[in-house]
Amino acid sequence: MSYTTEQGVYDTTGFNSDILQELSNLPAAEVATLIASYITNATKKIRDDIGYPLVITKERHLGDGYSWSFELGPQDDPYATLGGYDPTNGLVEIYDAWFAGAKIRRPWPIDCEYGTEAIASWGSSNCTLSAEATLNVHDDTAIKMLFSAAGYAYYPSGKNAMKNIYPWGDVFFSLRTTNKNIVITLRLYDKDGNYEEQTITPTINDTDEFYFIDIATMTDSITWNNTLFQYFEIRVAGATTLYLDNFCFSNGWTFTKPLGLLHVSKPHNISGEAAPSENYPFYVTYGYDPFLASTPANITEAAEWLCGISIIDYLRGIRDREVSYRLFGDSMEPDADSPKGLLGVRSKMMQNYERCMQRWGGGSYGTV
Repeated sequence: MSYTTEQGVYDTTGFNSDILQELSNLPAAEVATLIASYITNATKKIRDDIGYPLVITKERHLGDGYSWSFELGPQDDPYATLGGYDPTNGLVEIYDAWFAGAKIRRPWPIDCEYGTEAIASWGSSNCTLSAEATLNVHDDTAIKMLFSAAGYAYYPSGKNAMKNIYPWGDVFFSLRTTNKNIVITLRLYDKDGNYEEQTITPTINDTDEFYFIDIATMTDSITWNNTLFQYFEIRVAGATTLYLDNFCFSNGWTFTKPLGLLHVSKPHNISGEAAPSENYPFYVTYGYDPFLASTPANITEAAEWLCGISIIDYLRGIRDREVSYRLFGDSMEPDADSPKGLLGVRSKMMQNYERCMQRWGGGSYGTV
């Protein structure tokens, strides 16, 4: 959910991974992580400059009697101009949702992403774990679980979440499997190794399916109002590949971003065990960024120049730490106007950023 890519940064700034590996003594994977953090920060900086995300307040939606997932947008809102905005593939966050006139508690975590952006913090048995950035449905990555046989994967690896989940009634997630006939089980654990579990039954192979699990109906009940949740575990009965995404605890609703879907849970839907009835109204306040769905070229370039500035600052830090640097000479503080000096390169990148942002009313880099 950002405005550019690692390769885009290299293409615009003239840097590349090999150069950064040599100067920083970091392996390629850590350089990629470093650039990804710069891209995230650049996206945030640009949003701050131009006042994004745009906030849509109390947008009305209507039930149809059978749907649990709803596309955000003005189609059911009598006060919105149809076609005036489109949050599809641009959702940043849902801030609040109202059912039967009451504001319902937000999911946890509030970005509806518990563990599936944190591949380094998982543990497993008979399972190879990796971050999946192509078959994900929510945010930047899903967790790919390649099981060689019956096994399990769990998060967090320290088994130390120490979270009171009692205020939330559901577990929500997206799951894709390559073998729908393999038994899959979700477990929630406390500190003593006690657990509640629920068997998951996919209906189709190689397709993302959304699940709401009512915690109160899981087997081997734990009294969560006085017991802290420590970790969850996905278990399989045989070899298969799973893709887990969008994992969170909810109290009746959650969302998928940037796609722009609002999900209403069956157990906690105010209409009971049925889907929201036809023409039943509910309301959502959310933020969306139209640049996620289609990023203007000058916004992409602006993000890349900001990343270049961050790279320069990083290299200056390395140079100062080592007292000398090999690329740009021996002087600790080269003339800022020198085209070969680090400060000169940084100044040029800053000018390029401001040029790209002029159309959007932003571009003052300030003291950052």
